[in-house]
Amino acid sequence: MYATPLFALGFLAFLTPLAAQAASPSAVCELPLQYFAAEGYVQSTTGFQPAEPLTRAAALKLITAVSEEPLQTAPEKPWADVPAEAWFAPYVAHATATEVLRWQSGSSLFRPADTMTRAEFLTLALRGLRVTLPETLPDATAADLPTGEWYSDALRFAMAQRVLLPDATGQVYPSQTVTRCEGILWLYRLLLRGQAVDLPLLMRLAENNLVEALQAIEQDDIPTAALHVDTATMALQTLDSVVQHSPVLEGAKSTANSVRYVVEAYERWRSGFLDGTILSAQQAWQYAAAAGQADDSFTALSAKLQGLAHHIATTAREAQALTIR
Repeated sequence: MYATPLFALGFLAFLTPLAAQAASPSAVCELPLQYFAAEGYVQSTTGFQPAEPLTRAAALKLITAVSEEPLQTAPEKPWADVPAEAWFAPYVAHATATEVLRWQSGSSLFRPADTMTRAEFLTLALRGLRVTLPETLPDATAADLPTGEWYSDALRFAMAQRVLLPDATGQVYPSQTVTRCEGILWLYRLLLRGQAVDLPLLMRLAENNLVEALQAIEQDDIPTAALHVDTATMALQTLDSVVQHSPVLEGAKSTANSVRYVVEAYERWRSGFLDGTILSAQQAWQYAAAAGQADDSFTALSAKLQGLAHHIATTAREAQALTIR
């Protein structure tokens, strides 16, 4: 309803993002994707196509990259459809040599371009990251997860670790094709469960996404701003679960909440909900103030966000006054 930009005020001149990242259409895998790109496990966030199926060749490359193991060469080359010059050949050879991929006599085709099921991917991922399943598995099951299958134990373990989550019907779909988003999300969760995540990198990603959320707001791109706020919040939630009380983390969390309410205020402004705009702006101001109180490093950003929130509220009140007249 209100098309006038609220935030073309130059509040972001003092901020420099770590690196520009293209927004993924899938919010759930945006943080894992950014993390994997920063670690070099994937080449870029651009053009990743998270909803596309994950091929067998791409899956082995991804698992091997995340494991960070030096590539080994298989003593034999049992796969007739894996040319030595193929880009995926080193990963297939490594997976074969380390028994992540187990060759069976009479089966000489790897089928690199074929898709992979969820059961196959999680089984290979656990092997690739050297996860040893306990002798007694937790009592975790799903409506469509049978007992006694070659993949049953791997999926039960993944469920118990909350790597694989059943849907609302209680199913996990073992035979369904795994997507690229699911692949990186499950590997990221395995790293989290194994406490193998770079925590300073997560903080940098959180900061970067908050900066980009504010930049997206100035460009009137609210969906992208919301995605970046969600991504930053996911990173901060992870840090909050493993880091003891830290003033810097508390400041970052308050900053994320402030930016979230700025986004909400902008959405309400655009829909003409002026009272809601003012309320959201007030919440944004309060969280910004809390960020400045948490740690001195947030003083400048706190002041900028408070100024931004005040401007939003003032603009909405002026619009209310014009409406009353």
